This record gives sequence, structure tokens and C-alpha cells, in this order.
Amino acid sequence: MNKILTQKTVERLEPADRYYRVSDTVIPGLCVKVLPSGSQYYTLRFRRKKGDHMREYTLAPTAVLSLKDARDLARGKLAEIWKGEGLAVEPVYEVPRLTLNELLDEYIGSPDFADNASGTQSSKITHYKRFVRPRLGKMAASDIRRRDIVGMVDHIRKVSTDSQADMCLAFTSAAFSYAENRELIIRNPARGIKKIIKSNIRERVLEAHEIKKIVAGLADVKMKASIKTAIKLLLLTGQRRQEVGGMMWEEFDFDKKIWTIPKERSKSKRDHLVPVTPEVFKTLSALSPRTSGRVLDVNINGLS
Repeated sequence: MNKILTQKTVERLEPADRYYRVSDTVIPGLCVKVLPSGSQYYTLRFRRKKGDHMREYTLAPTAVLSLKDARDLARGKLAEIWKGEGLAVEPVYEVPRLTLNELLDEYIGSPDFADNASGTQSSKITHYKRFVRPRLGKMAASDIRRRDIVGMVDHIRKVSTDSQADMCLAFTSAAFSYAENRELIIRNPARGIKKIIKSNIRERVLEAHEIKKIVAGLADVKMKASIKTAIKLLLLTGQRRQEVGGMMWEEFDFDKKIWTIPKERSKSKRDHLVPVTPEVFKTLSALSPRTSGRVLDVNINGLS
């Protein structure tokens, strides 16, 4: 895409599904590179000599360098190249060769990872530690190929389940997508690898009489009282296990008979209002309600 760039034009550029460049028509080779993450950089594309392959040099983020200064800098770099100096002989920027362990550490500490629900964060960290790091962690992330990912998936199927293998594949792909968006790798090697288990739309739901039967039968089952209560609340509210397992007393308005699952814990990333039915109220009342703190003393993973 070529256009006469202005400072306002640069500031108004929006990210897309994949990175793109906008080339300046004033200084040959000067571009604004826009990444899917929203990051933008002034770059200079050039050839060291006729017939050489195209190279790209990152000048600076658009947030720290004005368009005028970027043009001046690019003009100076081009003059050096013409003289056979500077970028004509200097090594051009190379992508940092992070190991997969280093990449996972960076991803886990990023806002992208923090956007996941707390249960998903915990599950990702567990899968990385159990399956991904031992097998591929010491390899350079940029050297990992499709066959390496498939080999890891096949190994997980042998030592665990197809479901665990699919989950690990999805989590690994998320980390590589993070790296691809930041140009730490050229391409996500996990993209396009087919899941083992075909997704099925769940049409079966429990009937009211079935729920009553299960709730009644909990009294005869040998397990911790907190787990029984958690299962009962799962059935009565119809909410996800992470949402029930992490419920807090301050989320309840018993006068209005409403439980508000905050957006930070909701899969939809929006506050979710759940009616507090008489049976739910009765179950919660037996737990000695407080004004704050966790409702259930239970491990979320124990609800699986």
C-alpha cells in the first residue's frame, strides 16, 4: 500500500488480522509496519546492491519518532547505503532466537495471557509444564517445525488422552501466535494441525427430575462436603465450574436475589447476572454467608 504519509495518517492506522506495511511516497523504502497487536514501527526496505534480495531495517516505533524525524533518519541511511557504508555492510536486525521456554515465560507475563480467564491461565501453565517444556522447551522457538508439534501431540496421546492432546495443541498454538504477531518467529508452526477429537455440539441437557435425583443422591456419596456443595450449585445454577468454584460472597445481592459473575471471571468478558433461586439461596444459607471472601473452600480442578 503506497500513500503520501502525514503524521495524522500514521496515527490513524488500525491493526488488521495480519501485519501490513504502508509505504511512503516521499522517501523510497520508508514504511510504517503495523502489527496485529497494534504496535507500529518505521522501517526501511532496501537492497544492498542490484539483484540483492530485499532487506528490512527497523528504524523506531512510531510512538517515539515523528514522521519528519523518520524521513530524515531514512534519508541518512539511504545515503550511507549509496556510498557502500552503514547498512550496506552492517548486519541487519535478526529476530531474537528465544528458546520455547523463554517464549512461554514471555507469553505468560504478557497482557495477552492475562486476558484469559483465570481457569484457562492455570490450565495453560499446567500443560506447558507437563507436556510442552520437557519435550520442546530447550529448542529455539524459530526452529520448531510442524513435525515437532505433531510429535508432541502423538506423545501426549500415548501417555494421556486425546482430549489433553487437543488442549495442549490449542495452548501451544496460542503461544506461537503471540510470537508471530511480534515477529519473534516467521510463522506459527502449530497453525493448521487438525484436532484429534471433532467438536460436537452438546444438545443433551439434564431434565429437572434428573437434577433432583442427582442432588438427592449426593447425601449418600462419600466425598468432602465442600465438593458436594459445589456440585449442587453447579447443577442448580447451570454455570461453569470455574465460575462456581471461584464465587465470592460480595458477588451476591440477596435482596435482589442476583449473583453477579464479574467480567474478570466470566468467559464472555462481561458481567453475567444469574438468578438466585430458592434452592440456591437455601444451599448458600447453610454455609453461614459473610460479606466478603470465597464461598467455597474447594479446588476448582476438583470439580472436573
